[in-house]
Amino acid sequence: MSHLPFTKRVKYEEIHQYIETHYMEPLTVSSLAETYGLSPNYFSSVFKKEAGCNFITYLTKIRIEKSKQLLLETDLTVQQIAEKVGYYSNSFFIRTFKKQENITPLEYRKSKYIT
Repeated sequence: MSHLPFTKRVKYEEIHQYIETHYMEPLTVSSLAETYGLSPNYFSSVFKKEAGCNFITYLTKIRIEKSKQLLLETDLTVQQIAEKVGYYSNSFFIRTFKKQENITPLEYRKSKYIT
């Protein structure tokens, strides 16, 4: 991190904030790189160095954390939550959630209400 120019660290913070605000939108490495005037390869490299993981892993973590919050704090259906956090395929959302949490979204919701 310290070997990157200050302006690149600032850009990472801007990118991080942008992702936190727009996680529910269709985000890609290419679109973000273009937005910030970087090549996709350079964007990926800087992002991985700064975040400690690749862009998709990072975006998935944010989306799953937001979905967990919605599962516990709302009565929205799993499909509605999937759409709210940026997944337009309910089955893909459920698979991704289960891969991250080792439990389905509905099981997560039920287990948190029981405990």
